Amino acid sequence: MNVQLATALSDLSGVTGMRILRSLWVEERDGMRLAEFRDPRVKASQETIAKSLEGTWLPEQIAVLKRQLGDWDHMQQQIAACDVDLQAMLKQMPSAKVKPTPAAPAAEGTTAKRKAEERSKSSKNEPAFNLEEELKRVSGVDLSRQLTASK
Repeated sequence: MNVQLATALSDLSGVTGMRILRSLWVEERDGMRLAEFRDPRVKASQETIAKSLEGTWLPEQIAVLKRQLGDWDHMQQQIAACDVDLQAMLKQMPSAKVKPTPAAPAAEGTTAKRKAEERSKSSKNEPAFNLEEELKRVSGVDLSRQLTASK
């Protein structure tokens, strides 16, 4: 197709990329209209995105894109099903019996508020349940806590 969308968007599987790809699927070809799907967090301007979408739209390439989007959706469903299975398996595991220990001191320059913000940031690859809490319940320790080396 000779489009260069990947030069304007760092993640084609993000909100903007998927909106554009799905619109291409339903035969929208106007770059400026497609660029209107730009998420505010995207650094590239609408003009840059529109320019990156200039290309040749051959029917066979659109047909391949349709199949690839179908494959993408199928894999996302499979991953979600694995998350459900994982959550069910973890719930069946007994909770660890541990003695309460004092909380580890925060690293220099790290506030409790900042730590909470870091934990609240999510990734699109994270499971749909709180895996961190389940692992802590099962193992008795916070496996996600980063250990700091002493000086």
